[in-house]
Amino acid sequence: MSAVPRNIPQLYCSIPKVELHVHLAGACQLQTLITIAREREVPLPCDNMEEFWSHVSLSEPQPSLAIFLKPFGTIQSIISGSSKALEMVAYDFSKASYQAGVLYSELRFNPPLLAHSSMAADKITLTNDEVMDAIVSGLDKGKKEFGIDINMIISFTTNAPEQAADMVDLALRYRDKGVVAVDIAGDEMVPMHQLHIDAFKRAKQSGLHITIHAGEAGPAANVKRAIEVLGAERIGHGYRVLEDEDIFTIAKKSNVHFELCPLSSIHTGSQRLGAPHAIQRFSSDGVNFSINSDDPCVMRKTLIDDYIMASNEFGLNYKQIKLSVLNGVDAAFLSDDKKQLLKEKVLHKFSEVETQYNIGS
Repeated sequence: MSAVPRNIPQLYCSIPKVELHVHLAGACQLQTLITIAREREVPLPCDNMEEFWSHVSLSEPQPSLAIFLKPFGTIQSIISGSSKALEMVAYDFSKASYQAGVLYSELRFNPPLLAHSSMAADKITLTNDEVMDAIVSGLDKGKKEFGIDINMIISFTTNAPEQAADMVDLALRYRDKGVVAVDIAGDEMVPMHQLHIDAFKRAKQSGLHITIHAGEAGPAANVKRAIEVLGAERIGHGYRVLEDEDIFTIAKKSNVHFELCPLSSIHTGSQRLGAPHAIQRFSSDGVNFSINSDDPCVMRKTLIDDYIMASNEFGLNYKQIKLSVLNGVDAAFLSDDKKQLLKEKVLHKFSEVETQYNIGS
């Protein structure tokens, strides 16, 4: 392969991308949050925009996932319980994805967490279906305007097993509107409830796909459980699978896809700058993974920054990063014919970029 140009940021702005792991509440634009908060009379912690930014985002890595998640309380109090707000942030997500060069994305969220805000003056409570309708409306508007494809993943929460069955029902009702999978997120140290296990089993039997947050703050055993008990086709994060070589071998043999998020892995304290990163081992061992942003606006970054970090900080070369995009295409929760069309679009765009930058095979 010919030498990759030194202007790495420009190159990674240009390449086509597929994003499989990103949260709606972590991808809200600052100005939109302020606009919504003022319209809904949500009491803000400050009037200064830069100071407000510090309440809904992080400027540096945090020592733990729990601390990393603190801004989400403020964000959810602003956008939850308002169809207009949810439509706005879903549209914003579509626009930001287009600007980052994303051709296909899967956006995840937990509808009950977006149903009500205790801080907004309007005191509205939405049903789960109303939450879905608002997000679908915003995404549809964005997809038409920007020409990208976005599907949805409904997340369970570890501390609400009683909601799991309802979330499967909701996912099935909205399958024709773009819901392709279910997920679970939250405290990994909470024991997996049988209600969650039953819900994932029913989801799989009903034709929904399964992706699981595992091995981010929790042990490698959670990755094994995700694969063998919950039927995971993809793992969100999964860095700590490297702490157990036997489980790492199981993951490799299963060809489960890892949704890696370089920037958030550092910001949550799951991985450390200056130490070997899981993405390096995954790449050298031929593990199936893609690069994703997780919560870009909370970190004041974009998906492009994740690609730059993978290159500059972790040493992945252009060929390895291109492979991660193609792995993302193969792991996308799409029908075979739609996946083939996406692959053709991605390869065509890569061809254009490689011609522009004189990158040979």
